[in-house]
Amino acid sequence: DKKESIMQGMWWNMVSTGWCVVELGYDADERKRTDEWQAEARVGLPKMSWNREYERQWIVHTGTPVYLDWLQDVHMMPGKTVPVQGPRIIRGWDLGPTARWKACVVGQVWKGIFLKVFREYMQEAVGSTEFIDHVKTTCDTEYSGLGYADFVDPAGFTEAETDARAVTDTMISMGIHPQRGPVSGVARRKCGEDLLTVMHRGVPTLQVSEEGCPLLIQGFNGGYHIKAFEGADGTNVLPVKNEFSHLHDALQYLAHGFNQEALQVLHAEDDLGQEWQQLAGVSYV
Repeated sequence: DKKESIMQGMWWNMVSTGWCVVELGYDADERKRTDEWQAEARVGLPKMSWNREYERQWIVHTGTPVYLDWLQDVHMMPGKTVPVQGPRIIRGWDLGPTARWKACVVGQVWKGIFLKVFREYMQEAVGSTEFIDHVKTTCDTEYSGLGYADFVDPAGFTEAETDARAVTDTMISMGIHPQRGPVSGVARRKCGEDLLTVMHRGVPTLQVSEEGCPLLIQGFNGGYHIKAFEGADGTNVLPVKNEFSHLHDALQYLAHGFNQEALQVLHAEDDLGQEWQQLAGVSYV
């Protein structure tokens, strides 16, 4: 269902049942469009509570989001994003040999300092060979002429008990050259956190496609969250394993790959210029 704007803070759309649905936001009131009003209204409200109550994020998740620095208005790229010619495509894979979910996240380093994430893949209850072949075939079709750098869950290098063959052996047989991602979950998540907190001349380092990565974005908005478990050494905080965690694990391997790949791409010139502002999808402020 396509939503159309009536005025600032008000939208309407026809849903499949034939009903006309009108959404009314706080900013339909001119008095509530100022930074001063927002600052006063947000006092005492956690970011997630504000987003649910005021910013029309209808999906509500329990638990604390893993990434508190994610700002949808800043880090999300509206619509579809495609790669530029030149830099290699980088992919992060979460593939363990016995994993129920297989996940892959696809992006590209731009100008040596931006990570554009424009496609997600996830399938449930499929074999590794089938999933890898699907991702490879699709990528080869959509990103013809570009090279690849692939960063993989370390569990993918473990040989399966059934045939003494690792998932990465399958990747190699298909012409993919996997590189091992970090083992530590803390180190992986730090790769993602670091990208969210860095800006270059007002442009965020990490930018995620709205059209190509809907589950990743839902995960950033709370689907990928933490739950506390009491242990002998106190509280051990771990992300909950769910349909969002596998994609975000893959994104963390991709973020690790970005740190490696960015070293091989020319760094941005001092003046990024209008062209790169447009490519980045935002304007300097």
